[in-house]
Amino acid sequence: MPVDLLLSRNIPFAVYRLPHSSEIVFVVQNNGLPVEFDLDKLEQQRGFVLATFDAYKNGKAFVINPTCIAKTPAEKEKLRKELLQMPESRIHTGNVKEIPVDKTGYLKQANHLIDTMKSGVLSKVVLSRIISKPLPLDFSYADFFNLLHKSYPLAFVYLFYLPGNGLWAGATPETLIKKQNDFYETMALAGTQKTDLPTEKVVWGEKEKEEQAFVSDFITTQLKKLDIDTFTIFPEETIRAGRLAHICTRFRFSRSEMNNKIGRLVKALHPTPAVCGLPRDKAWTLIEKTEQHNREFYTGFLGPWNIEGKQHLFVNLRCGRFYQNQLMLYVGGGLTAQSVAEAEWQETEDKSQTLLSLVENLRNFAP
Repeated sequence: MPVDLLLSRNIPFAVYRLPHSSEIVFVVQNNGLPVEFDLDKLEQQRGFVLATFDAYKNGKAFVINPTCIAKTPAEKEKLRKELLQMPESRIHTGNVKEIPVDKTGYLKQANHLIDTMKSGVLSKVVLSRIISKPLPLDFSYADFFNLLHKSYPLAFVYLFYLPGNGLWAGATPETLIKKQNDFYETMALAGTQKTDLPTEKVVWGEKEKEEQAFVSDFITTQLKKLDIDTFTIFPEETIRAGRLAHICTRFRFSRSEMNNKIGRLVKALHPTPAVCGLPRDKAWTLIEKTEQHNREFYTGFLGPWNIEGKQHLFVNLRCGRFYQNQLMLYVGGGLTAQSVAEAEWQETEDKSQTLLSLVENLRNFAP
């Protein structure tokens, strides 16, 4: 795979694999820089779309406009040969600015937010933290992506480089919006349980069911606000990503309902209560006051857009940003009045394990 070659040429790109697929796709822009656009103009874009958590406030996203899309072995080999003809220009991953919060600090934040919800100010807020791990000089981003691809067959996996915004990788099971034939689909995804076996039965508690209801009700409200009145809500199901299971409810509506509404719907859905909280504005304000880090692309959204007829954006969960010698891994969880801070800490630990284990299996972390 030409991942390391692309990085050695300082070229904007994304490499990804869709859920339930084995096809790894490169979207490369070797002419100029990715542009920022207003989400109202989403339908007109083509390429790999990237939005930060702050898109909720600024209404903007980036798109990597492809000068090359490589899927087949022949296309990837052609890309590799073209890259070898280009001069080297190492990427700039930037300097680490964010400071990880230790367990004591996290528990203090979580208990404060739980007490706030018990007072009835809001129903849910999502608290995140950063885990820092050192990287050795011989760390291979291509090997990391390959392991990501093998470890998360049911999730969307990616690695992208955006000059000025860094090098990121992650895996997410959550669709924000996708087009499939004559329909569009979105999903409510909430509640988390650790599960070691793919066949292990998952029993959901009241706290997880409550979280799921918050997200489902929110999506229903947002659809109706845009006069998308005819939609199908599928029965709840359990979906898995790595060693974690989540409750999922899918919403499907006709393509004919979406004339000139796609950008507006994405803006209406982002961020969902699964990554922010309810009421959304109050949760957003609390997150800004409580978290000491900038989420950047974590809990934003990303994916291929108008590439070979596909429109598919995912909520960016389970992700990390690479710096010169460190991986900063972002993890979070939803808090409600019923939450127990210690249990929420453990949930963030569980969510981090698969990604961390990949690099540890490669023996790429410094001892």
